[in-house]
Amino acid sequence: MALGNGRLYRRKVIRVDYRMAKSDEVKAVLDKDLSSPGNPRYMLMNTTSGEMLDVANGYGFKSKRNAYAAWNWENPDPEAKARKQETERTLREWTKKNRRFMKDMDDAAFCIFKIRNKKSGRFMK
Repeated sequence: MALGNGRLYRRKVIRVDYRMAKSDEVKAVLDKDLSSPGNPRYMLMNTTSGEMLDVANGYGFKSKRNAYAAWNWENPDPEAKARKQETERTLREWTKKNRRFMKDMDDAAFCIFKIRNKKSGRFMK
């Protein structure tokens, strides 16, 4: 069951981010050798040089979407990586400045865990 841009799985929404490759040089192309009737298979090609970039270990991708998702996983955007590192650095600095708050939250989480497991009889002393 699809839900927005995520998938509903056991009552949890898991974010799935399938962005198309930003480069105009990468294109998912139908591979006639790997395809069979009713089972199309795709490969990634460099449009300028005609070089084959990825074929999913020789089996081909089942859809264009999967091919682009694999390409983006293997070749991440440098700007996105820099944003992620900046966010992580900011978070580390904030936790250092707010150690008291973090300790209180840790204690609260422990108490919740202790109470929840004490009721079920799974808490070990």
